[in-house]
Amino acid sequence: MVGTVPNCASNVTGQFHIASTAFLLDSVSTRFVQKITITNATTAAVRGPIILVLDNLSANVSLFNASGVTSCAMPSGRSYVTVASGLEPGSSSTAFLPLSNPSLAPISSGSPVLADVIN
Repeated sequence: MVGTVPNCASNVTGQFHIASTAFLLDSVSTRFVQKITITNATTAAVRGPIILVLDNLSANVSLFNASGVTSCAMPSGRSYVTVASGLEPGSSSTAFLPLSNPSLAPISSGSPVLADVIN
C-alpha cells in the first residue's frame, strides 16, 4: 500500500555517501532494477525513517512497489522508498529500486534525495 510521509521531511542528502549501479533489466519481472547503497558519512546517528526520493524520473517510468509519495516536500507527488529506520555513523543500508518501464525507453532520473522525518 502506498502511503504519504506523515511530516514534512528534511533534505539530509549531504550527510550521506550514495553509491548506485546502472539500471539492469530483470528478465523474469521485466523491470529495470537499480541498487543504491547509502552510508551515513557523519559522526552522529541520523534518525529516521530515512527515505530515498526519486527526482526527475522519466515520464515513461514508475517506481514499482513504492513506499509512498511525498506530500509536503516540494515538488509533491514524487515516489519514495523507505531505506532505513535510522543509521549510525559509518553504517550503510541498501535498497533495490524496481522500475516499471513498459516502453523500454531510456531511463533518466536526478540524484536521489534522502530525507529524515522527525517524529
